[in-house]
Amino acid sequence: MAAQEAQAALCLPGQCSDKVLNSALQYAVAHNTPMMLDNIGQLALPWPGLRIAGNGIPAWNPQSLHLLADLGVSSVVLSRELSREDVAQLVAQSDTQQELILPVYGRARAMTLNHCPARLHALHTGQNACRNCGLQGSQATLTDQYGGTYSLQKVRLPEGCINHLLFHTPLHLGNAAPIMSWLIDLTTEDTQQSVDIVRYYRALMDGFVPPDLAIPVSFGRWSDGVA
Repeated sequence: MAAQEAQAALCLPGQCSDKVLNSALQYAVAHNTPMMLDNIGQLALPWPGLRIAGNGIPAWNPQSLHLLADLGVSSVVLSRELSREDVAQLVAQSDTQQELILPVYGRARAMTLNHCPARLHALHTGQNACRNCGLQGSQATLTDQYGGTYSLQKVRLPEGCINHLLFHTPLHLGNAAPIMSWLIDLTTEDTQQSVDIVRYYRALMDGFVPPDLAIPVSFGRWSDGVA
């Protein structure tokens, strides 16, 4: 079953406790839930249904695709570091029958923080630190020396939050994206922005020319890859 045929998948964070992993496994077994995994160690668990290798599991070349196929992965999110030539070559060379998914929109995860800058700034400590945090539900950001604003995406877990530091500019390939399976990663977008982005790429997938989004096209490594 291809990922686009699945109604929904449960996406695991790259870091979580064994307790969270076991709870997710029990849920997946009970509901035969497709899983998007974000850490190669998570592939060792006996997930019952579709396994999707997410952003946190590197997929660069045919060898990595074969390894993931041997581990039961049927859908693979390709690395954002691949150029258009790299992707075309990988698609042509792939013989594993896996679905290859190209990220076409979304903010890259620049870093995962085990501590919470917002909590540290507010001097909250102890067991009730997260409960007392006034920034729960709000969008915290960090700004670099060049004025770039990086959003902090909180992932709430029973053992405490981890924070994904998201790149200041979202990837947006637009009509440069080849027709294949696509990943649209929505994080900081509001409801209307999310709807507009999905409709834009849906129109491209269907062969139409949609109106431009009010978002600058940003190719990331798509033009030159990684030297």
